[in-house]
Amino acid sequence: MTHPPLEWLFGMKFNPLTRGVVRPCSRGAAREKHDQGVLYGVLLRRSDTGVPVAAADLAPGRPSAFVQLFDEHGRTVLTHSFVPSRLRPGQLWLDHVRFVEYDAGPAGGDDDWAVNESWATKEDGTIFLAIDDRRAGTRREKQGTRDPALLERGYEPAPEFGDYASLFRVHRDRGVDEQGPGSAAEAARRTPVA
Repeated sequence: MTHPPLEWLFGMKFNPLTRGVVRPCSRGAAREKHDQGVLYGVLLRRSDTGVPVAAADLAPGRPSAFVQLFDEHGRTVLTHSFVPSRLRPGQLWLDHVRFVEYDAGPAGGDDDWAVNESWATKEDGTIFLAIDDRRAGTRREKQGTRDPALLERGYEPAPEFGDYASLFRVHRDRGVDEQGPGSAAEAARRTPVA
């Protein structure tokens, strides 16, 4: 399998409108921000087309992270919001997930979604699910609790600088090496920040 050429960009944060970073900075300056616990953004994108693969805004001092994964057209298909764990100091908790499905074709942008599925979870197992389906013109909501065994998937170690592959996992129950070819996690693993 031939992989597209990829590059990392760093800045204050990811800009969803321009698909770039706000106030770009060097890798060294981003590392300083990470070491100081200050908010910074990373973007992994195709260097030949500029299409984003994955982006994250990280605040290591808190710790927290907001992650976006993109389809081949650069549209957001999955977001993960990680907040500081209340139960496990130094760990992140995946408190919100948003999955977006688009109709076929590259037309439109992020607002052109067909199905929008959002999950909000708490460390006690409480979960809220909302599914908006524009095709069917429906909204479904459900609240409940998760199996305690599934809660383990919501924890994530706070990443070291340059180690973003785990944050970019789609399948939270699988390791980075099990995400599959073409995944953002695999792309981040084979494109080291260095």
